[in-house]
Amino acid sequence: MHEEIPKEIPPISMEEKSIAAKLNDADLLLIEAVIMAECSERWLKVARVVTRTEDKLKAQFTGLTYIFYTECLHLLVEEGRLDSKGYVFYIRHSEVRLPINRN
Repeated sequence: MHEEIPKEIPPISMEEKSIAAKLNDADLLLIEAVIMAECSERWLKVARVVTRTEDKLKAQFTGLTYIFYTECLHLLVEEGRLDSKGYVFYIRHSEVRLPINRN
């Protein structure tokens, strides 16, 4: 059996950066909420979370792709709002979940 080699997502395009720069706080909160809603307490592939997020938001935020949503997800991991396994920019080889109550 041939093992797949992880590939990092490409960098965000200048066009997509331009679109993202025009987002307001309410837009960003909505995007975060959709990402969080796509997660659960069980481990899910990052690819699943970001593609479902993109599907839900594509009509509202045309021009934003899974690349932008992966960057948003990465920020949620950095803030401790999501747990991760693996390097999230290898979206098919990493997973995220909602933090489990650690009390």
